[in-house]
Amino acid sequence: MIDQILHDVAFWHTLPADPARAEAMALIRDFWEKRPNPIPTLPYESRMTFYKTGDRKALETPYFAHRDALTAAAVLALTDPDEEAYLAYTQRMLWAICDEYSWALPAHTDGTLADDVGNVDLFNAETAMALAEICYALRERLDKVVYDRVTSEIERRIFNTFRTRVSWYERLHSNWASVCGGCVGRAMMLLHPEEFRASLPRFLHTMKNFIDGFSDEGICMEGTTYWVYGFSNFVWFADVLYSFTNGQIDLLSGEKVERIAGYLQKSFLKGNTTVSFSDGGRNGMAFDALQWYLTQKFPQSVHLLPQEVSRVWRGNVSWLPLTRSLIYAPPLDVERSLSKQNYDFPKAQQCIVNEERYSLFAKAGHNQEEHNHNDVGSFILATDRGQILCDIGAGLYTRQYFRVTMHERYSILCNSSRGHSVPLINGEEQMMGREHGGSIAHDANRIVIEMAGAYAVPALRRLTRVLEYTEAGVTLTDTFEGELDRITERFVSFFEPTVRENEVKIANVCVHFDPAEAVLCVHAEEHLDHQGHPVPVYLLDFEVRRGCSSVRFEMEIEVD
Repeated sequence: MIDQILHDVAFWHTLPADPARAEAMALIRDFWEKRPNPIPTLPYESRMTFYKTGDRKALETPYFAHRDALTAAAVLALTDPDEEAYLAYTQRMLWAICDEYSWALPAHTDGTLADDVGNVDLFNAETAMALAEICYALRERLDKVVYDRVTSEIERRIFNTFRTRVSWYERLHSNWASVCGGCVGRAMMLLHPEEFRASLPRFLHTMKNFIDGFSDEGICMEGTTYWVYGFSNFVWFADVLYSFTNGQIDLLSGEKVERIAGYLQKSFLKGNTTVSFSDGGRNGMAFDALQWYLTQKFPQSVHLLPQEVSRVWRGNVSWLPLTRSLIYAPPLDVERSLSKQNYDFPKAQQCIVNEERYSLFAKAGHNQEEHNHNDVGSFILATDRGQILCDIGAGLYTRQYFRVTMHERYSILCNSSRGHSVPLINGEEQMMGREHGGSIAHDANRIVIEMAGAYAVPALRRLTRVLEYTEAGVTLTDTFEGELDRITERFVSFFEPTVRENEVKIANVCVHFDPAEAVLCVHAEEHLDHQGHPVPVYLLDFEVRRGCSSVRFEMEIEVD
């Protein structure tokens, strides 16, 4: 179906005047207005900056700007073929991308020539897929030398690697499997359909690995952001594969895939915030085209979500999400809904409680999950104002961010247990590793988390966290066993707190505590968010008085 649409002149001509496609077309026109002209090169220095300082933006900003501009020009060349400027710029940008030394980002290679041009990563796979579809859609209008050069570069940079070795992404249980596998497969489907058919078992195995990375309940352990990114790539590959095989292979079948499809809508908490464990985002949004497509496949499990939590998602290499936003735009008058219920996910070791005044999320698990943060026993308390006691979520991606050591990745606040609402024991934070974990149980209005195993503190024999909830709020009680010198209960918030004698006010949540049990000290640390903006994070440290084997906090939700 998509291949027919890419050649359907009548379809593209209707888009600019279609109100259902207005948001996507506005974004495309914005990319066009901001297109680089003249088109800059990606100089040696920008690539080396990553290896010298860990900064990714010096290269990635112009790299992704190239791809945004190409998306805009190619779409506009389809919607308005009489305007020669669109096709001319499309060809110039295709040529410029072929001029790039490497389509793989330095964050994903070792910096050698062989790896830079012979390794398949997320973004050279996405680039290859985008270029293949653009060449397919515009082939009759492209200069032959442009078409031949683009397809030869896809051969050199992507297909030759696929033919000569099994790439590491094929064995992963993460978004890499669906993105790389789906994009390489789609590009091959268009340019070498018989080779794709012969290689289909490899692509199916890669997609199985991706699905295996979800819990049996359909939870994306990488966080909600990666559900959108990884699962959308899986869905769009499944879509074209279904057509390619004349309906013989439907990856969007089976109970687990249906549970995965329904996950995102379960992750929305009070205040239109999202569950943000691992490298997820606090203010996640639904991808309208993806949700609409999934409602057609799984009408009992997936709903089109309200406009306030939905948008057109551009992605990094924006061709795929934006063209699918145009192809699968939901009608303007379709029903939208978001029901908030309580959810237990025992396999993922998580649970979500939704009350009238607030939402509560809690997790156990272990400290070697995909995109792991050391967060066993952490929780989120959200009201209409957003996450009050928060999970910071993803930080700024740098070289150090993905070096998985306590000295590097877990020295960064948002990744460490220091940046989560969990205790410090004898001044020690939680440790990384699968062996450092806990368990969670949810019964009636009580969540119990055993979390001593997350720490490497020999004197700590047991640490039990109990979260009891009512309509009015949540009571947290931590109980400790062991000869411990110091216990610091930490709560984390983006809202500046107001401290009183035996309570602290955080937005519309009042935390009551007993001064006989703990003494409060508040300080702020700077967090670099995912876009690199500095944001103060308030750390509320309750120093538990010596001799206390338990401490209790009553979190009352005030009605605005």
